[in-house]
Amino acid sequence: MKNPLIEINDWSGGMTLNEKMGKANQFHAGYGLDFSSKPGYLTCGVGFKYHKAAGVDSVQPTYFPAMCYTVYDDHFWLGGYDTKIYYNNSWAVTEATDSDQAGAIRSMAEYKNYLYYIQNTTIGRKDLSQAYNAGYTHNWQTGLTSATYHPIKISANNKIYFGHGQYIASYDGTTFTANTLDLADRWSADCLEDFGYLYLAIGANYLSATGSSKCKILLWNRTDVTWNDEIIIPEDKINAMKFYAGYLWVWAGPSSNIYVIPEGSRIATKIWSFVREDPTINLIVYPNAIEVNKGTIYFGLSDSGNTATSASHPQNPTGIYSFPANPNNFSLNMVYQNQTYNERYDSLVLAKLLPDSLFASYSYYSDAAWNYKALREYNTGNNEALYQNMAVYESFRFDAPKNKKIFTEAFVIQYEPFVLGHDIHLLYKKDNETSYTELVQINGADYVNTYEKIIYKKIEFKSLKLAMYIRGSTSANTRPFIKSIFATGHLINKV
Repeated sequence: MKNPLIEINDWSGGMTLNEKMGKANQFHAGYGLDFSSKPGYLTCGVGFKYHKAAGVDSVQPTYFPAMCYTVYDDHFWLGGYDTKIYYNNSWAVTEATDSDQAGAIRSMAEYKNYLYYIQNTTIGRKDLSQAYNAGYTHNWQTGLTSATYHPIKISANNKIYFGHGQYIASYDGTTFTANTLDLADRWSADCLEDFGYLYLAIGANYLSATGSSKCKILLWNRTDVTWNDEIIIPEDKINAMKFYAGYLWVWAGPSSNIYVIPEGSRIATKIWSFVREDPTINLIVYPNAIEVNKGTIYFGLSDSGNTATSASHPQNPTGIYSFPANPNNFSLNMVYQNQTYNERYDSLVLAKLLPDSLFASYSYYSDAAWNYKALREYNTGNNEALYQNMAVYESFRFDAPKNKKIFTEAFVIQYEPFVLGHDIHLLYKKDNETSYTELVQINGADYVNTYEKIIYKKIEFKSLKLAMYIRGSTSANTRPFIKSIFATGHLINKV
């Protein structure tokens, strides 16, 4: 066979969200993919499904700005926008109590055998030694400053901290102090994270009359009457933060660009930029919409659209993204995609549900109304096949040299020996085409134990994009692994 004109055999660099720019080991876009489990191969990742509400697969009663798994009683709790607290009961979301306090439940955390939750001006708590619908003190602390976001952080010094407007409150299991730290007027503590053991990092936004206009990270040793140092973020607002494995990750600005700060440093380096395709639509990562599992950081990218006529932004779609928690090996992936716009992902949490599952509070706007869902990964503890959802891969656009066209003769896809129940599709679109045409679908008994498929197909084009749909078994935890794709042919004169 002739030397390939197009060859793809490395996906480890992740996606670029740009169909013409990237390295040889990157690709344009996709979702539901896994390129890290087996280096050098591409496959489908663990899929997501809608979680049940009141025992049936249905729309949830509200969205959940906060969620928390509590180790003490092995329960999974959800804090509702409707002031209610819900819990996971037999794989379904069920109401536990109404807090009878004003405001959405913004954050939740487990601390010393209690579940703490913060609302508009109150902090409540639940004694986890009691039944799911008992042991609540909804007004445990009152008189807090009203704010859009109320973060909670159990810090390295074994105290719990609460952000409420310009103040940081603290509690050590005995003494509660409402204003342990005062940031100054118009500054709001919207995010709290550790910065190593020495400091609490406060994501502070300055609230002008028209909204947040500047931001910075305040580093506080948790004992002095004022903060000890600052890190400037060159954006108008800090949306979310996460400290993990020696790095503080920050999502900031109207595009939720990603910055990283090594522990001990005071310099934030931008590591990823999302693009606002519509200047009227912001891309948002909410403070609780970040989770870490096995060295991978997950985050939900939302947008500010909320009408049926909101413009879509297909090059930077909403969804659940991930990347390895190592800036020296950064690669962006999208593990879940649905509507791609008019969506919000309020919270992500890792729940210990035989085994761990990633949960998301997910809402989408459709038919002039918000629809509330809870998403979770498929779980072997519930006898579910993990890889049953279809994953989608899109390559870069391959352009012929100036004054030339490419004429293909054959396409080849190579994979590990095929297993019955797997499904692989290879597709293409050329030049100005807007939809893909299928080259081959690999499934069924005829392909069992094969490792390569050659498709003889003559296509003449100036530019070409390839796509794959990949799905594992719907009844077992197996999935196909793609090794390479290439096309042979030759160049011809354009004129």
